[in-house]
Amino acid sequence: MKKKVLSLLLAAAMVCSMSVTAFAEETSAGIENMADNQELTFQLTSDAATLDTIQTSTMADQHCAAPIYEGLLRRELDENGNLILVPGAAESYEVNEDETVYTFHLQPEGKFSDGTPVTAEDVVYSWQRAFDPELASPQSWQLEDMVVNAKACFNSEKPLEELGVKALDDLTVEITLNSPNPNFLTVSTFPFARIVSKAFVENCGTKFGSSPEYVMGSGPYKLISWEPGSSMVYEPNENYWNADEVYLTKLTLQVVKEASTLAQALMGQEIDIADLNDTDWNDIVDQLGYYNVVEIPQMSTYFFMFNCDKPQLSNWKIRLALSLGFDRERYNSEVYGGKFVPAYSFAPPIATVGDALWTDVAGDSVDALKTIAEKYPDPKALLIEGMEEAGLGSDPSALTINYTTLGTTELVKKSAEWMKQELETNLGITLNIELTEWNVMYDLVDAGDFEMAFGGWNVDSGTEPLRFLKLFEKNEGYYGEAKLHWTGEKADEYSVAAVEMQQIFDPDRLLELYKASEPILLEEAPVTPVYFSKQRTLVSTDIAGYQVHPFLLPDFIGVARVAE
Repeated sequence: MKKKVLSLLLAAAMVCSMSVTAFAEETSAGIENMADNQELTFQLTSDAATLDTIQTSTMADQHCAAPIYEGLLRRELDENGNLILVPGAAESYEVNEDETVYTFHLQPEGKFSDGTPVTAEDVVYSWQRAFDPELASPQSWQLEDMVVNAKACFNSEKPLEELGVKALDDLTVEITLNSPNPNFLTVSTFPFARIVSKAFVENCGTKFGSSPEYVMGSGPYKLISWEPGSSMVYEPNENYWNADEVYLTKLTLQVVKEASTLAQALMGQEIDIADLNDTDWNDIVDQLGYYNVVEIPQMSTYFFMFNCDKPQLSNWKIRLALSLGFDRERYNSEVYGGKFVPAYSFAPPIATVGDALWTDVAGDSVDALKTIAEKYPDPKALLIEGMEEAGLGSDPSALTINYTTLGTTELVKKSAEWMKQELETNLGITLNIELTEWNVMYDLVDAGDFEMAFGGWNVDSGTEPLRFLKLFEKNEGYYGEAKLHWTGEKADEYSVAAVEMQQIFDPDRLLELYKASEPILLEEAPVTPVYFSKQRTLVSTDIAGYQVHPFLLPDFIGVARVAE
């Protein structure tokens, strides 16, 4: 066995070391000069739809769950701003010589918030839930190709007892992989792989994760109250194995959707940590000096998606015309004040291939959509061709497309109205706006009950373009055939490449596949990239220990208020 010393440097450290911040004045004994008041309020634009670990599919779900549940390992930043893996529910682990069998040793003092011990049986149960076909976790695909029999279990081909996750004794868990995979440890920290109490969840039944009385984990905090759409309140888990580093006595999530409302709360110092990126308010709030401001790029791409099963979107030329029918530069400037990065491919600028930045090695592929636009300089003519091929006539004004939005805020309304004017002017179609709350929109996409929708994907670990490109593989991609209904020869060709990408780690071959496959996706246009996001976080100057990083879901361990 090869002994692994925690912590382990994550692959993305090269990129992320330039874009991270940890607000802390720490000594070996902890944080100096702590204030008497140890209450903290942070902001999100929405709270969770569920706190069932295996159903946490949105960033809101995952952020809200992070303080409550703990995985085998945790992610945090070291003193140089690099992401590392550190002990979580497991105090250590070992891996065999061919790196396919991981043996995790649980914390002897590990307990759930009700005081019951965290056992290997709970870990096995938690991982089995992730691949239980009856529970249908939307996140299981991230590990199903790694863990022995995971895919077969999820597809009801083998019983859950044959999953490659075994309890060797009360405090020892063995996880067996199909083949060595450098991403396994990182993915194992994701919320859907965090540990729940078997007894508690079975007692809750289908209500698990729905309200405070049906929520319990082994993380640093426990949920005390939950006002859906408004707030969540957490208090310390006194039974947490590392309770000495849990300093806050009360942690409050405040849901604030509108930038103007958030700015007013920040100016009144009612919120300690928030994401504010609005050109009307940034300078006003910043100049007060109440907050440290961190701007970081994210592994995050936002895109339009099209339901290829709908007659008016069944032809690729129609979809591509919609993709090319608006100006991404003006959209970013006029709607968002230039705060995002216009996207002409799916891989964000901080993506990497091996040790190289994607932007340094991808060549023209960085702007692949621009190359496609040169082939089709007249989107309206392309639209008409597609309509005629689909039997829809040749009059664009007869084409109506329903656009389902990602939320209902004033900014979303502004964005939708801009897009309506742009597409109607450039293409001559009618775009019907359907303002929809974000969680409802995703439900509609899952059910295939949409025509055109706006969505996004935020990667919380890893910087490979594959993290985005595999989403659209027809059989098992998150936005595969079941959602987008993209089929045909090109969809098959793309899917073959996407599957190969997930099975190899040679950077040269991966780069070759990326360059060959992404143009297929962009030209067939079941989806089209719009912009890459940037995170702008404000942290009160009297908060210490809070770490800002695109791959961190803050659990608030080591965070405290200091006396100024």
